[in-house]
Amino acid sequence: MALRLRWLWLVLGAGLLLAFADISGGLILSHESVSNHAQFGLLTGGIVALIVGGAGWHWRRLNWKPGLETLALAGIVVLALAVRLIYLESAFRYFIDEMNFARFVRMLDNGHSAPMAAPFSSLTAFTWLYPYWQSLTFPLFDSPLVGLRVVSAVVGVLRVIAIYGLARELFDWRAGLVAAALLAVYPPPVHFSRIGINNIAEPLMGTLALFWLV
Repeated sequence: MALRLRWLWLVLGAGLLLAFADISGGLILSHESVSNHAQFGLLTGGIVALIVGGAGWHWRRLNWKPGLETLALAGIVVLALAVRLIYLESAFRYFIDEMNFARFVRMLDNGHSAPMAAPFSSLTAFTWLYPYWQSLTFPLFDSPLVGLRVVSAVVGVLRVIAIYGLARELFDWRAGLVAAALLAVYPPPVHFSRIGINNIAEPLMGTLALFWLV
């Protein structure tokens, strides 16, 4: 019975992802008739269903207890967030590659219905997902640049947490904290965490994939 239920989850996940892809391709459904939020919901639901179907509900818990380690990690996270948010709208003024993202974020903010799995520009092969996330934060801040860039800052902080988990699993909690502290202030990831383009998301996904593989 449990095996049959997991197969149902797998079928459900595959179906949701197939519908998500079809909306962007326009074979049966059109992206103009499905909202951006609904498309993202299909993608998220499909991924979650595949995970549940493939791994079940029984996850191995990390050997982690609140204490000094928690406080140290929290301090590192606060540090990582601070160096990514302070003067976010003014310390980096060069609006070059961000222009391509800003144009399509503005379109989404104005109600444009996009094919989420398709490239958002002829200049890039990136999907609409990152501009979609940016369109959710764009109207929340007085500064347009902060609204455009804050997603990258959050993703950068999440990678600090992810590298902590990966190093902790590979070595121990001390190595995890050292890795997180170094990544929190290392210039290249800090730089890409402070501009409104999607390059910072790729190493997060890679780190998470290695973490769960371990």
